Amino acid sequence: MASGKKINTTEGRAVMHMALRADPTDKFEVDGKDVVKPVHEVLSKIKAFSEKVRSGAWKGSTGKPITNIVAVGIGGEPSARSYLGAEFVAEALSTGPAAKGAEGRTLRFLANVDPVAVERALRVPT
Repeated sequence: MASGKKINTTEGRAVMHMALRADPTDKFEVDGKDVVKPVHEVLSKIKAFSEKVRSGAWKGSTGKPITNIVAVGIGGEPSARSYLGAEFVAEALSTGPAAKGAEGRTLRFLANVDPVAVERALRVPT
């Protein structure tokens, strides 16, 4: 995996999960290009966006702070549930100190376009 070899045979690409956990000064190459720096650039953008949502600085289309989030995970292989990774992370962070950043928000997951599933995901909590 660390060599950048294309071991994901389904998608024909390298599996570079460790770039997500790497120190910004680390270097992992795929096809002769370092993948750590671009990954950390995206992680920085995610962090900045998350902080804006948590602080209320980022507003929804109504001009109000975002409190209800629907994570749409449609796609991937037919046997895969592309929302599961995000759902597992959300569950792992739902208790302990990490949960504080989600206080006052509702997070739901939508895995398909079935009308009943969409209605449930978009239902505003009472």
